[in-house]
Order: sequence, then C-alpha cells, then structure tokens
Amino acid sequence: MAFVLTSLQFEKGLQRQSALLLSSLRWLAAITPFSIDAVKTALEQDQTEAFQESEFKNFLSEIFNISLDYTQLTEAEIAILNEIRVYIDPPVGIVCCGTEVPTLELVEKGFVPRTNSVTNQYEASLSCDPSVSCDVKSIELTITPVGEAPAPIGSPISLLTLGCVGGRQVFVKNWLDFVGDPSGQSYILQYNFLNEQGESIVVLGDNVTL
Repeated sequence: MAFVLTSLQFEKGLQRQSALLLSSLRWLAAITPFSIDAVKTALEQDQTEAFQESEFKNFLSEIFNISLDYTQLTEAEIAILNEIRVYIDPPVGIVCCGTEVPTLELVEKGFVPRTNSVTNQYEASLSCDPSVSCDVKSIELTITPVGEAPAPIGSPISLLTLGCVGGRQVFVKNWLDFVGDPSGQSYILQYNFLNEQGESIVVLGDNVTL
C-alpha cells in the first residue's frame, strides 16, 4: 500500500501535519483483519484508559480528510477508506460539476468488496468527470445477472453523492449485497441519472465482471 499525497499536502506549513496523518493512515491500514473496532483496540493497547468515542472519530476524520491522489489508490486502500468514511459519516463535500450530459466516457464505475465481509457486500460507485452536469443529484442503478451469476439484493439501488472527492463528483451505495459470491461473475448495468425532481436526464448501459 502506498497512499500517495497530492501536492496540496506538501505546501509550506502543512508538511509536518501531512507526515503525521500519512504515517497514521499507513499504520492503521496495516491492521489485519481491518475493522474500525480493530483500529481502536490497537490504539488502546497498553493504555490506562480508553479513548472517548467522539475523540476517536475526530482522529479518523482528520486522517480521512487528508488530500490523496485517488487515481493511485489500490482496491484494498479504497476498501479501508470506505470503512472509515461510513463510520465517520462526513458531510457532503463541495460539488465539482459542469453542464455536460453524462456519457460512458465521462464516468468511471467502481465495485469494491467490503473488507472482511461474509455476506458478499460491495461498494457500488460512479465517479463523474467535473464536466458532468450539476443537475445530476442521484443515480439509479439496475444490476442484472448474466447466466448463473448470483442476484443482487434490492436492485435497482440508489447511488447518492459524496460531493467532490479527488476532483470528481462521486456517487455511492454502501453496501450492495448479493445472494452469493459474485466475484468473477458478469452483470449487465443500467445507470439512470436523475435530477432534483427525480426525473431522468439520461440512461446509460454498461457491464461489469466482479
């Protein structure tokens, strides 16, 4: 694992804090099997008392908000950041968007398995180029199994915005469940981009092998 910082974190006056946060992120990412409870347990090992829940959450929030190059994250790194984000439940970031109608060339799909999940859970996401219209407020995703692929639970699902993450507007669903292990299986995807009134802007078809 690397966790590459953006140039923002190397600005004068930020480097000491950047180094502390990066070392903390690398330390907790090395905990296996990874979970938020495991991180707290490791922190409190040999201490005379436990950390307050609110202070522990603030600690993770500072780590999560460090500016990373999201294009260089591995699937394992994304899974760890997903767990932290779900736990701290941060407010939606400032939206970075434009005026273009979404196309497959302007979006990037993602399906990342949840760390240590025993119920076949995935984060489903769609990352949009900053030029994609600000009118897009949510995305309805329909997932159709191909052949013997295990069915998703609750399709269609809604992908909701996280705001601007790594310079792109990101929509996610935590967590998408399947009735069986979908790894290596193929699915037909239909993304319906919706405006604030829930009206369709455009529907895009795609496919994925998990």
